[in-house]
Amino acid sequence: SLRLRQVRGTVEREIVPPLDGYFLGGVTFSPDVNSIYYVLGNRDSLFRRLYRVSVLGGDPQKLVDDIDTPVGVSPDSKRLAFRRHLPQSREDTLVVTNENGTGEQVITTRKLPAFFGKPEWSPNAQFIAYPVTSKDEGGEYTILEATNPSDRSTIPISSTRWNWINSVEWLPESNGLVVTGKPRSAPADHRDSI
Repeated sequence: SLRLRQVRGTVEREIVPPLDGYFLGGVTFSPDVNSIYYVLGNRDSLFRRLYRVSVLGGDPQKLVDDIDTPVGVSPDSKRLAFRRHLPQSREDTLVVTNENGTGEQVITTRKLPAFFGKPEWSPNAQFIAYPVTSKDEGGEYTILEATNPSDRSTIPISSTRWNWINSVEWLPESNGLVVTGKPRSAPADHRDSI
């Protein structure tokens, strides 16, 4: 089930009842905090689905089939971004859709062994940042990139190679990121601003 509790309160409310399946990677709140997005998988299938539900509860709305990360929501809540793995072509794609799951557009693609992490929209909606995990002769590593969804141009955010990245969050002015993970040069978990 999916439950919600206000930080300052003690009342907990069930938003989504117990389901036969599993949640992938937590939940994402809409920027206006009126909706919760979650990815639900079924143990009998490799396909996972994206749902949206009101923070007040109610019937969840299925938005997207075949999604492989939690969703990133644009600042105006009108567009969604997520990863989709394509096993037949051995590709990973970063996909943008309208808020209702229509109008899918692939904005960037990577060949295996590279794959995308959870995308995050910049507050000015000009970029989507995401980790990319890959492998070379030195082993597995993760880097940070950003793609402009309008022209699909991609830029590296930093040359730092990370062992892994847990989360990426934009600063309010869209002029930097807070990253939680482990750079190869760091001795333990820590938080970096880039």
